[in-house]
This record gives sequence, structure tokens and C-alpha cells, in this order.
Amino acid sequence: MATADPDLDFDLDPEHDPILAGLQSSFVDPTTPKPKSKLNQSSLPTRSSPSKARSTPKTPATSGNGKERERERKSVSGGEEFITLVSSDGFEFVVRKKAALRSGTIRRMVDQGSGFREGVTGRCVMETISAVLLEKVCEYFYYAEKYAEAESVPDMELPPEICLEMLVVADFLDV
Repeated sequence: MATADPDLDFDLDPEHDPILAGLQSSFVDPTTPKPKSKLNQSSLPTRSSPSKARSTPKTPATSGNGKERERERKSVSGGEEFITLVSSDGFEFVVRKKAALRSGTIRRMVDQGSGFREGVTGRCVMETISAVLLEKVCEYFYYAEKYAEAESVPDMELPPEICLEMLVVADFLDV
């Protein structure tokens, strides 16, 4: 039996101390190979992406070239073009291209002459913008489109806790 201090009367031996035994068993040696699972991998449920928040129906994906996708986006939407904005946490927002082009950043991303992938696919992944903020950005696109010609524009509701983050996002998106 080992003791830390002769004046203290407690046992530091993991075999006799259940707390130390539990701590010792919780540490894993990274060099030790992990045991193989006996579960059949095909029987396990697969993790799906986060639920998709959409303002309009999503256009189906095709394996064709960019022109076919462009034609398909127009035919599905009745001639009106849509683009998909994807948040950093995987949520997708399908918005009218005309409304989304209020953002200078998105306008440059989807420009056909820019050479960016987004110009061909119509899908913009915003790796630094969360779904909460991107949803507010999409709301703003439609809000600004709705009141573009109005003389008196009501204030857009924005929760105070996200105001600072929205300023950073607005600066990044150039709106």
C-alpha cells in the first residue's frame, strides 16, 4: 500500500481504490489497436445531412454539364432562376437569383465569366456563415426586393443578439 503522505491515511493503490481504478480504465493508449465492431456496417443507419431549409423547391441534381443544369434550373422554376446558398452547418436556402444578386460577393461568385464553380452549379457554400445568419440574409434579399421602389420602408426585425455578427456577414457579402 502506497501513501502520498504518512500523516494522511488513504490508499493510492488502484486495485483497492474504486475511484482510481475507474480513472485508470478511462485512459486509452493511442497505440493500442481498437477492437473490431461485430455490427454489420450495412445495417447501421446512415447519418443524413441537416434538414434543409428551403424557400422554394430545390432543383434536382444532374450529372450533365453546366448548360444542362442551367436549362434544368430554368425549366423546374418556370423560367425563373434560383441559386442555392449553403450555410457552414449544412443548411441549404434556395433563393431567386435576382434577389440574391443584391450581394456583390454572390454576384461575383455566380458570374458565368468568373470561372468559379458556383457560376456553373448555382450553389454557393458559405463556409463562414451559420444557418441562423444566412436565413436572415435570405430574408433581407426578399425584403430589399419587396421595398425597392417604396418611399417609406419599415424596419426589418433583427434580434439584438445577432446584430454584430450580421454586420460582419453584411460586410463580407457586400450588401
